[in-house]
Amino acid sequence: MHTFFLRIRTDRISLFRFLLEGYDGLAVLSTVDVQQGLVRLIVPKDRYGELWRLLAAISGELAPENGANTALQSVQPPQLPKQPNSPIIRHSY
Repeated sequence: MHTFFLRIRTDRISLFRFLLEGYDGLAVLSTVDVQQGLVRLIVPKDRYGELWRLLAAISGELAPENGANTALQSVQPPQLPKQPNSPIIRHSY
């Protein structure tokens, strides 16, 4: 299993959850902080590539509304020290 923490547009969390449900077993989405758009994805190892293809296809719809960067913002899980956001999605195992 892979775990990802992403920051997405707050008004797109429900849409993202709906899209993931259409890909049965692709990932489990949990909302960590709705005001910040912070979500956690848990993905089976055998569906890892499929999730990346989906994220690449829909990243423009999910991107935070900060205007400067159209890529999904990576975040550190709340229990880890915070680092500046980057366009690379960080993950843990």
